[in-house]
Amino acid sequence: MPLRTRAILIGVGFVVLTMLWFFFLFRPNQARIAELRTEQQTTEQQIDQLRIRLAELQRLRDQEPMLRAQLARFTDALPEDPRLPDFILQVEEQANLAGIEFLSITPSLPAPYAGAGDPAAVPPAAPAGGGELQAISVSISTTGTYFELLDFILRLERQIPRAVRLNNFALAPTGETARGQSPTLQVTFDMQMFLLSPVPVAPGAAPQPPTTEAPASTEAPPPTE
Repeated sequence: MPLRTRAILIGVGFVVLTMLWFFFLFRPNQARIAELRTEQQTTEQQIDQLRIRLAELQRLRDQEPMLRAQLARFTDALPEDPRLPDFILQVEEQANLAGIEFLSITPSLPAPYAGAGDPAAVPPAAPAGGGELQAISVSISTTGTYFELLDFILRLERQIPRAVRLNNFALAPTGETARGQSPTLQVTFDMQMFLLSPVPVAPGAAPQPPTTEAPASTEAPPPTE
């Protein structure tokens, strides 16, 4: 075979081998490399997201005591049951500490909240958990001197954990004097306190009485000296 023909055949064979290597080895490997690079980028993005989530969880773990304390305050302010005995005892305690000698507390049954004393008001939407915001009307009447009543009001504001709304406030002199110095005043609070019922109440349905019994009216004993 002539040398020129042999060189041509070798060249053709090299070209054929090169094409076979390109189509059957190089191109599939390039496609696989591209897939691996895509998977690598996806994995790196997932790792970054997991790191961000881990940092968030660590931050929440560090804030757990504070968050639990906030949850406890919210639960006390807006419980799922009336807790009328607890509320009455708390008010009586603050009245005794303020030196109030007479206290009358008259609560109503829970009812769906329809606004501040307006029966035609549209009730707020039900919370995401499926419950319903309900209100208990409470009337508190008491007598005392100006400074005793002021102390009592400040204690109610600062020491009672329940969420309440004051709708009406009436103050009048009784014509008497306490301890021969300060005139005695009579004050009446009409307010609402709230609870988040876990079960929605059907429109027009009669409200159920509280789960725990509480006296409709109570008088605080005189403070011990």
